[in-house]
Amino acid sequence: MNIEYLRRELSPSEKPGLDITDPRLVDIATLAQNGEYMAAAVAVEGVFEEGIYDVRLMGFFLYGLFLEGGVRGLKEVFSALSFFLETNWNYTGPEKKREKHGQVGLGWFFNQLLKKLQHEEASKGGIWQQWLQETHSDDAGDALEAASDLRRVMSQVLEDAAEPLLDGLLKISDWLRAFQRLVYSEEAVAEETPEETEASEEEKQEKTAASGGAGSRTPCGEGLLVEGSVHLELLMKKLQIFEQLMEREMYPRAALVADDIMQTIENFDPRLYFPKLFSRFFMLLALRSEDVMQFEEMKESPEWQAMREFFKVDPDAFVDF
Repeated sequence: MNIEYLRRELSPSEKPGLDITDPRLVDIATLAQNGEYMAAAVAVEGVFEEGIYDVRLMGFFLYGLFLEGGVRGLKEVFSALSFFLETNWNYTGPEKKREKHGQVGLGWFFNQLLKKLQHEEASKGGIWQQWLQETHSDDAGDALEAASDLRRVMSQVLEDAAEPLLDGLLKISDWLRAFQRLVYSEEAVAEETPEETEASEEEKQEKTAASGGAGSRTPCGEGLLVEGSVHLELLMKKLQIFEQLMEREMYPRAALVADDIMQTIENFDPRLYFPKLFSRFFMLLALRSEDVMQFEEMKESPEWQAMREFFKVDPDAFVDF
């Protein structure tokens, strides 16, 4: 796909964008709705090739660019969108309610992008491994800078309509920031001294056992295995780096890392580190919120307090009580 379509300088048009009766509007939206995202993006590219630019289609094209370039290519996607909004917004269709359509079209892109980032992070599949291998920490940093510039541009161009878009882009930036730290930690670990790199597998296992298994990603014995997020993976990397610094007696750096880890512990939010652990809980709560929340007023009653203490001391018996 050609990102240069977003870097063109458009000329004023008597009636920019697609006509409301143009079947391509529905056809492209249907492709995206059916999960055929690349087909939708290619179809939008065909419209752009004709010199027709419509913000209702923009999100599909942007998402196609991301699917091709991955996390590494987000800097170019954000930068190209900033240029397009600054240079061509007034020449983009539709003329009527352009800001509102922009809010919906770009909002779809940000929501879909965040869902994809979180899904690949949770699944730890081939795409996630590819992102880790191909993306340098500087790439994530460049994407963060481009996202910051895009927030400024959207605020200026879309004004009030930009507010929900800014919120979506901030969530993406938070994800990128955590991903950047993870990649940076991976790079730091890869720069181990030759002696450490050449250590036998037996020696590595002995070190892990001596340290209580910190940094290990495999379950031990019959312990419970819970899938963590990129934030947990980053914390495990920090623990591993702390151990390496202590072994090398690099105490000033170890103190800095220890302080960072302690701040993480003090502000620990299990929902951030173990999102899948709580997913079913929140799903059931959402489905039956009225049935559950109707007892909110009972929290101060003696019966509620007694049942709460019973639940604390014997959760299994509480279920059958």
